[in-house]
Amino acid sequence: MINIIKIAKKEFRSYFSSPAAYIIIILFLALTGWFFTNTLFIDGGQAELRSNFSLIPFLLLFFVPALTMKMIAEEKKSGTIELLTTLPVTENEIITGKFAGSLGILVLAIVLTLPNILTIGILGDPDWGVLFSGYLGLILMGSAFTAIGIYTSSITDNQIIAFIISFFVLFLLVMISNLLVFLPFPEFFDYLGVNSHYSNFLKGVVDSRDLIYFLSVTAFFLFGASKSLESRKN
Repeated sequence: MINIIKIAKKEFRSYFSSPAAYIIIILFLALTGWFFTNTLFIDGGQAELRSNFSLIPFLLLFFVPALTMKMIAEEKKSGTIELLTTLPVTENEIITGKFAGSLGILVLAIVLTLPNILTIGILGDPDWGVLFSGYLGLILMGSAFTAIGIYTSSITDNQIIAFIISFFVLFLLVMISNLLVFLPFPEFFDYLGVNSHYSNFLKGVVDSRDLIYFLSVTAFFLFGASKSLESRKN
């Protein structure tokens, strides 16, 4: 656990040593703020955030790959991954630490949208339980997306390729619910997509099946990233 925390802190701090983190977070906040102001009053003029929450997954299609593409790929290209793997840390600790650092940046960006909640509280009478579950669902989805980004970064030494693969996988997960009419076994593919699970949180429903889905996706891709890193020793 100590090694994981050290790696996570290193990644979190190093990301802010360049303008990239600031640019990505500012763009994320600017776009979410724009969506918020444009969807502030709907359904008879009631202040709410559900429409805003529904649009954020499309922002994460770009935000998460941009955030994670360098986590492993850059170290592979520079050769520092070889040094890192010789230290007294396991592949699981490296991957989990980098995942935690990346997720920390994403959670920070999400937390910075909380002024929208204050605005809702001032202008209307929101259902705080629904808002809480919406943020919970957003963080869980962000966690799954981040794990996918870490995995794609672990299978290449090119950041651009990592970004493209990550974007493509996330795009499929977000859009698959719109393609069910063209697919066999629609219930199966609907379960694979994130929308059917994320939408429940937006309704204020915290279902164990949705929790298991997001946690399973996160664990699966982190395991895959760890195995990808481990294969370099063979």
